[in-house]
Amino acid sequence: MKLLDVSRFNKVLKSFTGDDGNHVTIMKLNFIQYIYHIFRLILIALIITYFIGCIFFFLSTHFNLSADIEAGATFVLANNLDGNERWSDTEKLILICYFALTTFSTVGYGDLFPVS
Repeated sequence: MKLLDVSRFNKVLKSFTGDDGNHVTIMKLNFIQYIYHIFRLILIALIITYFIGCIFFFLSTHFNLSADIEAGATFVLANNLDGNERWSDTEKLILICYFALTTFSTVGYGDLFPVS
């Protein structure tokens, strides 16, 4: 998280250019800072999506009623995430992160939905 500290990034960026008051240099510094802010926002969103997806997969795997498991009415069983060879671990991770992102952004396309 220290790498994502904005004030530290600004100090490093200003150390490369010095204290030149040139308008072009100031515009370049502002542009680089905006790009950094966008990159930081995307990185934080991906990290949050990853952890929420992992928590959801853990909860949907371990906390189901036995009647739902027998009927196959769980998110994991409905989407064949229960250890079949259909999905690799990377594909499962992408699927769960996609579900978490669409759910928490309230888009909810409907292709993946909680079952129980």
